[in-house]
Amino acid sequence: MKIDIGKLMKVLLILTILLGLFAPIAFAAEVQTSGIPVEISLGGSPPEEEEDYEIVLKADNSDYPMPEGSVDGVFTMNMSGENSGELPGIKFFSIGIYTYTIYQKAGTNELATYDNTVYNLVIYVTNSEAEEGLETTILLYKTGDNDKFDEVAFYNEYEETVIIEDEDPPLGPKDPEIIEDEEVPLGPGKLPKTGEISSGVFLLIGAIVTGTGLLLKKKKD
Repeated sequence: MKIDIGKLMKVLLILTILLGLFAPIAFAAEVQTSGIPVEISLGGSPPEEEEDYEIVLKADNSDYPMPEGSVDGVFTMNMSGENSGELPGIKFFSIGIYTYTIYQKAGTNELATYDNTVYNLVIYVTNSEAEEGLETTILLYKTGDNDKFDEVAFYNEYEETVIIEDEDPPLGPKDPEIIEDEEVPLGPGKLPKTGEISSGVFLLIGAIVTGTGLLLKKKKD
């Protein structure tokens, strides 16, 4: 069987051109996941000034695809106060199973109990059955729990702030009360006055003289 070399070269050329056109399309297949909703709720007595909370998305393998802005397989998102947000989606270029963890980094408020729940994120990337390209299946569950969740939720509880008012300072010791001693009489009753003392003495002397005279008179008789 004789082969026409010219026609064969034309066929090979056409095939090469077609492969060159379709090859970029095959290698350019990619898929991006939807974002993961995140909600933070507060209980107790939250502070008047809203606290910032840091949500962390970490790849179990640093080679796994990550959202833009990630560093060494770690993406962080800050949220203020009681709020809701969304972790950005991730682009994938090849089939596989990719695993991540999502958690809240504990804050510094001593009156707060921060939710330490850890979520496991599993993303299956497979060939699309309906059309050419890739598709993803996302599973989100808590560590130690098989229930599937549609969002990440953290609940932070705050103790009530107790303000202790300063009491009035105690008064210093009072100055001792000085009690002046009253004049106390030397004996019972009132002391006789000066005039009374003189009259009594003269009466006593007179009585003695009279008595002595009578006694002498009796002796003479």
